[in-house]
This record gives sequence, structure tokens and C-alpha cells, in this order.
Amino acid sequence: MSPKMNAAAGEPPNIFLGSRCNHDCLFCSEGLVDKTQSPEEIQAVIAQAQDVLSIEGGEPTFSKDLEKWVRLARKKGIRDIILCTNAARFSDEAYVQRLCDAGITLFNVNFPAHEERLFNVLTRT
Repeated sequence: MSPKMNAAAGEPPNIFLGSRCNHDCLFCSEGLVDKTQSPEEIQAVIAQAQDVLSIEGGEPTFSKDLEKWVRLARKKGIRDIILCTNAARFSDEAYVQRLCDAGITLFNVNFPAHEERLFNVLTRT
């Protein structure tokens, strides 16, 4: 399998850390396809990335290696590291601080609804 780099102009390359998620959103863009990359594929994407890198999943905060990959990308000199997340783990302030310290510069948070009932329907939680 080759590294997954977005072909569309202006879109950052993506690394996919897993397919597991704690939500089952009706509108999930990942669908039923498991895009999980091997460590070698992730390293290749990071090596090819220029200024921006997007980290996705499933829910990438489930990956035990998330901080490791973020640190590698930062060490490589990638300016903007985007984490696409549902932020379910973000009640743990120390965890969020570790992600920031590792090098995350932007959190792209899926926030489907501000009302609990609608949130539960949309995320099937």
C-alpha cells in the first residue's frame, strides 16, 4: 500500500491511526473503509509532508502512538499539525496539554449538535 497523500490541491496529507471510534455518526466521512496505515506508511507520509499534516482515524486519540507521530512530524519541521477528533478525551486537561506540547497546532473538532438528544441521535451514542 502506498502512502495516502491527498491529490486535491491545497489539502494536507493525512495519516490514519486507526478505525476505532467511540461514536457511530450517521454522517461519518470514514464510512466502513478502514484506512489505518502501517508505521512505515505513516513515516513515509510524514517524510513527504511539507507545511501541514492532518491526523485522522476513526478517533485518533485512541492511538497509543498519537503523541509519538506528532513529535516526529514536529521534529521534521511540519508547521501545522491538525488533529481531527470528536474531542471525547478532552475533559482530561493534562492529555490536551500533552498533545499541545507534542506539537498539535489545530484541533478540528466534530461537534454535531449542542442539544444532548440530537447529539445522541446523530452520533448513535
